[in-house]
Amino acid sequence: MVHFSIIFILIISFLLWELFYSLYFFKKGKILSQNTHIKNIEIGNKSKTKLKLLVAGDSIGAGVGASSFETSVAGRTANYLSKNYFVISKNISVNGHKIKNLLTNKITNERYNLTIIFISSNDALKFIDLKEFEIDTNKTLQN
Repeated sequence: MVHFSIIFILIISFLLWELFYSLYFFKKGKILSQNTHIKNIEIGNKSKTKLKLLVAGDSIGAGVGASSFETSVAGRTANYLSKNYFVISKNISVNGHKIKNLLTNKITNERYNLTIIFISSNDALKFIDLKEFEIDTNKTLQN
């Protein structure tokens, strides 16, 4: 009977620990999934060659899930490029956007040296028709 009691207490302790651990990370994950880290920045040594970077896309480009701009994909990319260039970065990403939304983004006629597009996860997760996806992709790339 004592042996059963010890096992029962261990199981209950483990389940309670799992519950609190899961609640903590669920709450933290919910907070991270609501934050975006969109910044238009200038980074690097101004005496280096200027590189104009445009980041466009969905939640990945917007930095959802990152703890700060510096840990977002766009922030890491700008920081990496700033080792060799003076980076002027503009980010027009919007959480939840699909490939067809890139057509409506307010992209000026400004020229960029590098454009990074983080898109299509929402198209895949929302089961967009492949033919529609192909048409939207072609329209986006032609603009």
